[in-house]
Amino acid sequence: MDAYVGERLRLRRVLRKVSLDELAAFLNLTSQQVQKYEKGENRISAGRLFKLAQFLGVQPQFFFDDLPESGSYENSSVRYGFSEADVSDSGFGGVSNHEALQLQLAFNRVIDPKVRRQILVFVRAIAGQPTEFDPDPNADDN
Repeated sequence: MDAYVGERLRLRRVLRKVSLDELAAFLNLTSQQVQKYEKGENRISAGRLFKLAQFLGVQPQFFFDDLPESGSYENSSVRYGFSEADVSDSGFGGVSNHEALQLQLAFNRVIDPKVRRQILVFVRAIAGQPTEFDPDPNADDN
């Protein structure tokens, strides 16, 4: 749980373009302490999590969004988010977490849903995966 919350913290910090040093200064901590939070090595208290949510412009629930069902994260080799975890545990295969984050950030900037789907089809094709995907009920295919 601590690793998951830490990964969500790092994700939001990077998306908001807040440096490790800036966040550490806000919390009156060292950068190393913030890194330990992001890696899940140290637990973030409820009060500090609330403060972090305010600083990063999210609701406290953000740190728990998309959490796997109860118990499924325990003793699992699957990691969620973008921590500096071992690449084999990152869920991204041979892709570094930094590359996956950069890809996600760039993909999020693509506004047109048709272009986003074309990118997905292209990436799946060059990866040797089937290009079919579940239709998005919110997408306009016409």
